[in-house]
Amino acid sequence: MLGKLLKYEFKAQGAMYLGIYLIALLFSVIAVASDKINQALNGNPVFSVMRVLSLAAAVIALIAIFIITVVMCIIRYRNNLLKDEGYLMHTLPVSAASLHFSKLLAGIIWFIGDIAVLMISVGILTEDFRFTWIKSFKVILEQSGLKIDSGMAFVFVLYIVLSVISSLSMFYACLNLGSLSYSSKGIMAFVWYIILYMVGQVVSVIGLVILCIVQYGSNFAVLFQTQTDMAPTGFVMGTFVTSVIIAVILTAAYNFASLYILDKKLNLE
Repeated sequence: MLGKLLKYEFKAQGAMYLGIYLIALLFSVIAVASDKINQALNGNPVFSVMRVLSLAAAVIALIAIFIITVVMCIIRYRNNLLKDEGYLMHTLPVSAASLHFSKLLAGIIWFIGDIAVLMISVGILTEDFRFTWIKSFKVILEQSGLKIDSGMAFVFVLYIVLSVISSLSMFYACLNLGSLSYSSKGIMAFVWYIILYMVGQVVSVIGLVILCIVQYGSNFAVLFQTQTDMAPTGFVMGTFVTSVIIAVILTAAYNFASLYILDKKLNLE
């Protein structure tokens, strides 16, 4: 049944996302084409302006993609599960967990699509689909004393993925917690967002302090000694691992709260 719910999500939003993705890619192609034509004409003012405008439009479109994804995830979750549509959705022969995770998985997939479009657009604009600039960035980091290996790269990617999942889970938890109020549900959801965000920051700071104590004891000066084996590479790796653990814990807490409210404390508008 989860698959059918996901199919419903893709059918409802697929056309919109496809249009946004095509617009972003189109502006990227226009920017590169305008630049080529401008160079061929040895500097044509029309194509020069067109290049600047299309490049700006491509950047704006790529930023807008991520903003729209966040907004749409929040709107669809609230409208489908916590407002009038919820009276129908919750009568379906599916569990509250299936309804919740269908929204979460759909949001994750849309974010993956956003990142894919971003990388393709960057490849078009830089005319470099091998992304050699990543290697240059790696060299810069290594020159600063940070050794990038496959392990650190894997943990970094894992952290990014978990950050997306954790953020979506927090948004949904805020909506569910806000729905418990009998008035001003939207305002209460925002209040809960502030509370959960602050709690997340406190937990992150505590995790960082624990990491420092475990790795360095009271000798925090070692963090600034880039010639040592532990700093900064060991500290950065430890930070990513700690962040991954914290993200897993917070994500589990957010989803537990959402499932409990949807299953036991549902209060539709």
